[in-house]
Amino acid sequence: MSAHVAVYNDHASILRLMQVILERAGYRATIHMQRLTEAEDVAALDPDVIVFGYFAGLDLTELGILAEVRAHPVTADTPIIIVTTLPQYVQQYLAQNPLPDVKLLGKPFEGPAFLQEVQAAVRQAQA
Repeated sequence: MSAHVAVYNDHASILRLMQVILERAGYRATIHMQRLTEAEDVAALDPDVIVFGYFAGLDLTELGILAEVRAHPVTADTPIIIVTTLPQYVQQYLAQNPLPDVKLLGKPFEGPAFLQEVQAAVRQAQA
């Protein structure tokens, strides 16, 4: 069975690009063109990896939902990849609010770099 990747991003073109990359690589992608607002919604999907698009400068509560995702028993160990335009902004947030198993990928990104991050996260999830 292929790994399941849940992708949250509010930019249609980026979301579609991620979906194509993931599906061509053999992953099952569940895409959401919305912000992640409920940890229970992600837990219901029981993904192997979560990809979270964060637009730097938005309310930090959007990043705070990741702590709730991490606290949920179903997603407590699920690797998370945050894709963002300003990774240093997210790094500052994570320095004050540490979350295990979170990787950052800056935008713009190349398809192969995105796929490598997902592959590494899947290997971690399956270890």
